[in-house]
Amino acid sequence: MKLLTPEILEILEDGQLQRLTYAGLLAFHQDNAVWGANVGYRAMQAAGWALSHEQLWDRRGLFVVSAHPGPGVRDAIEFVTRCVSRKRFQLLDPHQPAVCNQHMQFRWWVTHYDRTVDVELKKGFVPAQFFDLLEQVGSDRETPSDSLNLEKLKADLTERLWDEPLTALFDLTASGKSAVLDRFACTN
Repeated sequence: MKLLTPEILEILEDGQLQRLTYAGLLAFHQDNAVWGANVGYRAMQAAGWALSHEQLWDRRGLFVVSAHPGPGVRDAIEFVTRCVSRKRFQLLDPHQPAVCNQHMQFRWWVTHYDRTVDVELKKGFVPAQFFDLLEQVGSDRETPSDSLNLEKLKADLTERLWDEPLTALFDLTASGKSAVLDRFACTN
């Protein structure tokens, strides 16, 4: 799969080419978890690139396991793959709260028929300061500048997500079916 521009992602829907855009994702998401939507979209671009060497990936053959429970990430996965609505999506830990926190992973396993790619945001991409600010905002320890600093940091990280190539952002490991997927029954 070649990337036409960083914002465009190509995928098949029953053999028909779908050319998805970042603007389309934002219209689909319509929420305030834009940082998560950005990360999820770029992660799905990385998965698509890794799974489309011989033939462009097709939504009908996809199953996604996400270690990240956030609503922006989930919306990006649904927008690209339609796995959520087709019940071909699972959270690695379904009991984890759907909010960003320092204990979560920015990691996904995307299976296309019999091939799986493990997509993980590079360690250290999201600095500890991000999680510190998340804990401060809305708490009784919040300072007047915490919300502004968090939004600035999210904007800076988002800019990096779009400026850097996928291979600089994500560790990708392609294989046969993932051991993670063995935990989940795929019936659709």
